[in-house]
Amino acid sequence: MDQMVELEFFKMEYANARLECNAADEHANILASEVIGLEEKACRLRSNELKLERQLENSQAEISSFKKPAANQHADQHPS
Repeated sequence: MDQMVELEFFKMEYANARLECNAADEHANILASEVIGLEEKACRLRSNELKLERQLENSQAEISSFKKPAANQHADQHPS
C-alpha cells in the first residue's frame, strides 16, 4: 500500500512539474516575442534618428549657403 501512495505522490509531483514547465515555456515565448518587438522598435527609432541627423545636416548646410551670400551682400553694401 505504501508503494501505491508513493507512486501516486510521484505521479502528482511529475504532473505538477510538467505544468510548471509548460507555463515556463509559455512565459519564455511571450518574453521572446516582447524582445523581438522591442528590437524592431529600437531599429525603427535608430533609423528615424539617422534620418533626422541627415535632415539636420542638410538644413545646416542650407542655412550656411544662405548666410554666405547675405554676408557678401552686406560687405558689398557697407565697404570698410
